[in-house]
Amino acid sequence: MTKGRKPAKNAQRRGGHEPAQEIAAQVVTVPQAIAKPLSVAVNPVMSDCWDALIGAAPGFDDRDLPLLESYCFWYAVFCEASQSMMTLDGRVSTTVEKVDPETGEPMPGETKVNPNLRTAEKATTMLRQLGDALNISPTARVRSGLMQAMTASTVEDLALRTSEGYAKFKAEKARKALPGA
Repeated sequence: MTKGRKPAKNAQRRGGHEPAQEIAAQVVTVPQAIAKPLSVAVNPVMSDCWDALIGAAPGFDDRDLPLLESYCFWYAVFCEASQSMMTLDGRVSTTVEKVDPETGEPMPGETKVNPNLRTAEKATTMLRQLGDALNISPTARVRSGLMQAMTASTVEDLALRTSEGYAKFKAEKARKALPGA
């Protein structure tokens, strides 16, 4: 907190210009779109994911590149695992027949969990974690909005408390200044 009286609204500021002029003089930079990495561009599924997720969106910068690339990778893994579980008639095959390790022949009547199901589960988990880190999942966006609202509320509350505290301080100081107090 500074000492002394508050300056008048039309007072000349040090430096010879108004604070609004300083803000206007600052260069506003618009973030540029990130170039699609070659590792993503060569895979059609990853490339489509990149285009849908990032496109020309300025919300990401070069520091996000490893996470974005990883997100596209896990999306491609999920798509491949999902397609591998589909049967020709459109059903999802969550189990497969066990294979005899000696002969390599299917063992009729004996099944196990389709390994692609576990792969899809792992990919889903990774997509959710990366989506949270990149703030692209619905829950991350909601959480981010709540944090912004909470921050704004905290700032308003602090300003209110500060002004109320200052008013009480002034009232107490005025009360002490009265004769006989």
